[in-house]
Amino acid sequence: MLLLCLLVTGGLFPFRLDSCGLTSQSCTTLASILCKESSKLRNLDISGNCIGDIGVKNLCSGLKNPNCALETLRMSGCSVTGEGYAALAAALKSNPSHLEELDLRGNDPRHAELKPLTDLVQDSACKLQRLRLLKSDAADKALVYLTSVLGVNPLLLTELDLIGKIPGDPGVKQLCALLGDSQCRLKKLRDG
Repeated sequence: MLLLCLLVTGGLFPFRLDSCGLTSQSCTTLASILCKESSKLRNLDISGNCIGDIGVKNLCSGLKNPNCALETLRMSGCSVTGEGYAALAAALKSNPSHLEELDLRGNDPRHAELKPLTDLVQDSACKLQRLRLLKSDAADKALVYLTSVLGVNPLLLTELDLIGKIPGDPGVKQLCALLGDSQCRLKKLRDG
């Protein structure tokens, strides 16, 4: 049934399969669609399904395929951990020419597990422009801002020295939005 639905939609509109009981096996079916030369699937939302790392690995076989044309992948709240993050980073590194947005909010990676994915955003060969890891849009914007100011992703740090780097109230508001997100694990902050 899933295969038929994907073929009928042709991928011209966002295909939403959020919170509908997908399994790791469903991800194998989705990967086979991504591998087809005729696939027009560009936007896929599988958020809220407990596919775990096995499901992500199964899906990555499609993401690695040169025929894959997926531009947006939403997988928030899918019980993804370090193994899944590593598989996604490897898949996108091997086929960097398609995915522009990856939404992984609601999963709980450790700092070291984030680095391969955050490095992809800086890789000029990779099209990935937006990597969403945080639960709120305000925290997401703060992350982008602080990364540009600091030159490093604050989610990869446990200590942060902001002396002379964040001017005034707007910078502090953005910092507070980031600090309030459960993905932020800063333990030590210096601001002068």
